Amino acid sequence: MPAGIAGFLFGVAMALAIGPIALLIIRAALERGLGAGLACAAGAATADMLYALMAALAGAAILPRLEAWREALALASALVLLALGLWLVAQAVANARRPLEQRVVLTCGYRSTLALTLVNPLTLVAFASFVGQLPLDGRLAGALAVAVAVGAGSFLVAAGLALGGSLLRRLLADARWILALNIVSGISIAAFGLRGIAAAS
Repeated sequence: MPAGIAGFLFGVAMALAIGPIALLIIRAALERGLGAGLACAAGAATADMLYALMAALAGAAILPRLEAWREALALASALVLLALGLWLVAQAVANARRPLEQRVVLTCGYRSTLALTLVNPLTLVAFASFVGQLPLDGRLAGALAVAVAVGAGSFLVAAGLALGGSLLRRLLADARWILALNIVSGISIAAFGLRGIAAAS
């Protein structure tokens, strides 16, 4: 799978998780208009893009120096992705009965959503592990392409949350929808890990 397509799909998978950031985007769109919701969506997508860029640049700089360990590192990163995906599924099940409204009490804008997404350590772990699965060539253009693809996938989902605010607010009042979307997100991330494990076998 080309790195750009993989990056786009990974960005979608990350953004599918329905948690505090998703609720902030929906709230902003409902309470302050579509523009505010899209600004929050752009903040979340920018954070994902920045993390993807940092991970891709670091990977491109470091991995060529560790050529003898490339297969082991690829396998390790795949295992982390698999574990992270399964952990997200477990968290979704554990939180299924907790009302989403109790998970966040903040309002948001572009900068605040960017900051909130950046301070989530799981985001860094996820993107660092994902980049370990890519055939990086060490060029800035390749890292930028992956980062932009990730940001595009993330923004597509986040913008959908803003655009469908009122409908999604009603759907997400049902814990089963939250559980289903979070499980899909976790399984999608785990699938990247399984794909990496299969490739390393």
